[in-house]
Amino acid sequence: MTDELKPVGMSHCTASDTGPIKVAVLIAMDIRLPKGGGHCTHPGDITCDSREDVLKLLNGITKGSDVFVATDRAFKDDVHNDIHHVAAVRYSEDVGGGMPKNMPGQMRQWWRLKQAWGLLEEFEAKCQHTYYWVYKIRTDAIVLGGGDLHTLAMKFDPKVGASRLLTYSDRWFGGRRDAMARMATLYDNYNRYKGIFGTCGGCELLATLLHEIHSSPKSTQMPLPSSTMAHCDPNECIDTAYGRKFCPLRETEKKRLWAATGEEVYRANLDKGAIGLRKWPQERPQGNHFCILNNMKGKKSNAAPAEYSMALHVLSSGLRPLSWSDVNAGLLDVRHQGLMIWRKMIHLWVDGISFGDGPLVPAEQPAAARLMAEIRQHDAGPDDTPSGLSSMLERQRQDLHRSMRNAAEGSLQWAIPEELRAHADGDDEETDLDGSMKGEFDNWTIVRHLTQFFR
Repeated sequence: MTDELKPVGMSHCTASDTGPIKVAVLIAMDIRLPKGGGHCTHPGDITCDSREDVLKLLNGITKGSDVFVATDRAFKDDVHNDIHHVAAVRYSEDVGGGMPKNMPGQMRQWWRLKQAWGLLEEFEAKCQHTYYWVYKIRTDAIVLGGGDLHTLAMKFDPKVGASRLLTYSDRWFGGRRDAMARMATLYDNYNRYKGIFGTCGGCELLATLLHEIHSSPKSTQMPLPSSTMAHCDPNECIDTAYGRKFCPLRETEKKRLWAATGEEVYRANLDKGAIGLRKWPQERPQGNHFCILNNMKGKKSNAAPAEYSMALHVLSSGLRPLSWSDVNAGLLDVRHQGLMIWRKMIHLWVDGISFGDGPLVPAEQPAAARLMAEIRQHDAGPDDTPSGLSSMLERQRQDLHRSMRNAAEGSLQWAIPEELRAHADGDDEETDLDGSMKGEFDNWTIVRHLTQFFR
């Protein structure tokens, strides 16, 4: 058994007593955990940064399951010391030279999911057992507690069956092993979903899919002139679990149809999810239409946003989502995008910085160099701060957060994933006088990777 397969602090194949029906939980991400003390006011408190309480809730819902972790070595201490019920862990640095360089940020979680799934399969082979249900979750999810994922799997198994996936967008989802095995191939199939702008005909199928998967972006049904028909390549059409084919709309046809409609028609028919709320099966609309994915209308042919890619992979895998929120599954809170506010991370690398799962900003870029210098200056402060230095260090902290904010709102805005930008979930959050979110960058965590010149 390789080092990566050794259970953390437990003997092989007995990491947890899952009983005769075995459930696995995959954590395939940077390990995002708060650093604060004290206690949460209540479960589901999105402002809580109590490391003790957040871990207690997280470890509580994985009780009775085996946890498999795919992450970076920068989070080794978190995995070994804080996350319970871990059967095995694999670090990306140990996988064929590590995570591919210059990989788009939205692909990283799917690359990690592939590694976590491979780890699970190796563990099954070694221990000669098979998991019945598998979940993918996040450490920065808003955990409500009040039960565990193993019990939840048994409760919803009859409703989920073999062809559905209990899901809340790409943040967390679960299902029977065969369904999750198909989801674990998303990384290898990612290029298939590049440049899909929607579908020919109405939005009834696509809108239902996006609602059930709880995708933030939606789709809009575009009426066409009576003399214009949408044409999708029939060789690309796929059968789906909805009992209706899905035919991808590609860039050339999208441009032709957009020329016959345009922004004015789009604005007049903009749908923020209403079509998806209708009971399935839906009737096809009268007349000629095409359906466009809302945040794809201005994208290039190689675009493949994370949530859309997951939705399309669910569809092409012959699965249908079962909305976590619609069935009131509980355990995890679906408000505020389901994520804690301290989840934001700035990664410091030898050759630059990155925001969350965003692209690398090379250290030679002036904005990145300034921000790294600010962090180095802040790091130079002593651990045990005499009272006379407290005001100086507070000024350094304020300067650092100001630099972060200026970079995020200015020359480095392109490098920050959409989900990490202010107001990503549409809530009205409290702002400072300068227009930034109150304490916005107090909630970012700095993670240092192989940066010996940082303390």
